[in-house]
Amino acid sequence: MDINMWSALSKSRAGIWWYRALHSNIYIFLSKYLTRHDGNILDAGCGSGALGDFLKNLCVGARITNIDVSEAACDFVKRYSDIPICRASIEVMPFQDEEFDVIICTDVLCQAGVDDRRAIREAWRCLRQSGIYIVNLPAYAWLFSSYDRIVNNARRYRLKDACQLLESEGFHIYKATHWNSILFPLMVARRKLFAPNMRNKNVDFFAGDAFLPVVLWSLLAIERMLLSVGVSLPFGGSILIVAYKA
Repeated sequence: MDINMWSALSKSRAGIWWYRALHSNIYIFLSKYLTRHDGNILDAGCGSGALGDFLKNLCVGARITNIDVSEAACDFVKRYSDIPICRASIEVMPFQDEEFDVIICTDVLCQAGVDDRRAIREAWRCLRQSGIYIVNLPAYAWLFSSYDRIVNNARRYRLKDACQLLESEGFHIYKATHWNSILFPLMVARRKLFAPNMRNKNVDFFAGDAFLPVVLWSLLAIERMLLSVGVSLPFGGSILIVAYKA
């Protein structure tokens, strides 16, 4: 996403419900699987830096670092966040071996121009023993649409294939689940039936009605409750995987 999109999302209630849900899901799994709460956390491909700002208020004592290849993203984070950021690719990160306890990568491995296998291998290098790698990805190749091209996605993943990809690079899987399941039928209709009308980056984020995001956020609260008690959702628009370096 470009700088204008991040700026709009940061200011619009309609624009943030999906990100709020994603960040909340990530924190659920951090709370469950992270044993060292004062460690180093890296947001690899941080975009607006909103995840780091969210986590710094919850993971007290943790040291959070942002990295992004985009100059616009780096400028945005430097302007609006006090979390340190460096400009670099997630495929070649300027960190020492085994520097981080957690690496989080949300909807970046799927991007055009990113070698997902190389990026996973680099995450392995930078993680400490027993370190956690949290990955969010768009689900189902058949759901690929004009929206994916708009946001620079090159691919979508099956859950099984994503797990096998991580395992092939040495990771073990703690948890693998879909999410955004309740709204999935609406997502399919929006992406496949009305795709010709999707002409700009705002289409999946801005509903034009300030009340609708509240409804969407509330519906996804049901999923958060299920995930928090260990339920894996069998389908949904996104994949969330928690892996670890054995």
